[in-house]
Amino acid sequence: SFRAPADHGGVPHTTLHHRERGRRSIEEKAQSQQYLTPSEDKAVVEFLLQMSNLGQPVRVKIYLQ
Repeated sequence: SFRAPADHGGVPHTTLHHRERGRRSIEEKAQSQQYLTPSEDKAVVEFLLQMSNLGQPVRVKIYLQ
């Protein structure tokens, strides 16, 4: 039974049941659906911050390439 551990951990018992059966968490599922890898995402953020610090506007068109 998952009720006692769920009560002790403060999570719904259905969450433990689903994890035991292989269902991924919302965060894990979202991570597998990302367009960019974490390092690519970081590079984009650094580029945008650098352009902002230089006072250069960045067109939306650049984001879509």
